Amino acid sequence: MYQQPRNILLIDDDLLLQRVQLAFIESYGHQAFAVKNLAEAQEALNNRHFDLILTDIIMPEMNGFELTKKLRDDGIKLPIIALSGNGSDADRQQAKQAGMNGYLTKPLRQDAFNKVIATFF
Repeated sequence: MYQQPRNILLIDDDLLLQRVQLAFIESYGHQAFAVKNLAEAQEALNNRHFDLILTDIIMPEMNGFELTKKLRDDGIKLPIIALSGNGSDADRQQAKQAGMNGYLTKPLRQDAFNKVIATFF
């Protein structure tokens, strides 16, 4: 399935996982830029164009749910997709309540990733 390349902001505090996820995203022809927290995400969003945000849920400074609420409060309307190793129904519900538009489990899988991209574009 061909998809137009998208610009994706990845928010994850784990630098090793960032590299793995960036390589995965870029292997499908998308451009990706990684940051590790809310402040870096806000700076990136102010200085670059993105089509979609992928954010980890469990991070030390602020979890992905809180981060999403802050971005929504800042007026960010881009699709925000949760990334989690958990995948529980409770996490999925909390993601929705926080203003997230989707949920992917880690490790990322091609079919699920492409389906999420296709949902919004």
